[in-house]
Amino acid sequence: MTLLDVKVSDLGRYTLIAPRGELDVTNSSRFRDELLTAVGSARAAVIVDLSRLGFCDSSGMGVLVQGYKRAQERDIAYEVSGAHGRVATILDLTGLYEGLHVRADLNMAVQALSA
Repeated sequence: MTLLDVKVSDLGRYTLIAPRGELDVTNSSRFRDELLTAVGSARAAVIVDLSRLGFCDSSGMGVLVQGYKRAQERDIAYEVSGAHGRVATILDLTGLYEGLHVRADLNMAVQALSA
């Protein structure tokens, strides 16, 4: 099993969810549960910070899309930040980099939500 830690923080208007480690088929269902719960309880927006994620396979990408769709259903904002290395490459190759509103870092995601 691949190691994944998920931290969820309430930042007032925003809920921050930050996975750390590697996200793959062995742990994507746990991440999905945490992400969808966070989206379901968020007040105005969710930020998924990928800055501490070293790897993400297609199952993890699917979870990110599920979170986005759930946020749309709830009419709340959904931002992704901090993708780098292999994670950024996969987001780019799949077209999700633009579709999920990926920002360079957490500060840029907060700025985008504040605009």
